[in-house]
Amino acid sequence: MKGIITLSKNMKEYTKTALKKLFLFSIIVVCLMACATKKQSVFTNLDCDKYPVLDSLGYIEYTDDYLFTGKVFDQINQMGKVLVPCLIEKVKDTTPTYFRYAEICNFTEGDYAFFMLPYALKSKRDIYKEVVLKEFKKEYKSDAYMYDHLQAILFHTQDKTTNYNNRLRLYKRLKEWYLKNYEKPQKSTKPTPTTNGW
Repeated sequence: MKGIITLSKNMKEYTKTALKKLFLFSIIVVCLMACATKKQSVFTNLDCDKYPVLDSLGYIEYTDDYLFTGKVFDQINQMGKVLVPCLIEKVKDTTPTYFRYAEICNFTEGDYAFFMLPYALKSKRDIYKEVVLKEFKKEYKSDAYMYDHLQAILFHTQDKTTNYNNRLRLYKRLKEWYLKNYEKPQKSTKPTPTTNGW
């Protein structure tokens, strides 16, 4: 009888220990999932409605030399980097604008969103080479294309499905590129342990 009581106590202790470990494991899993979600939050939790300028991209003006100008362009320039994730989201927008390119197509709001990225980023990086030509290198092996011409070919001159799928490819590549180059993880502020364990 004494052995049965001891066995019963051991089982209770074992069960308590197992439940504690299961609970601790569950907390660790939830924390890891929260950390993974946080990495993508720059795009997943966007509220682009708070930037009405994004609805006016089609009203960006040009000089006679085809340089961007006007109130909308100036506003994007002033707002800068805060707009970048929303401009990347806007690349998917196929709403046509008034600007007709070489009698081939009217550029879209999404095209203008891409055009505005270097200005919002305040960067000299060549997004065209780093993103567009890398994504579409199998289809267009030469970098001799002017961007606006390749833009017309990729997103406007093929069937609707291919045009939109190409736009989605650009959008996905832009997100990856932006996260890699501009949204690097924060360095830990925890003190580094010394050799004695502190």
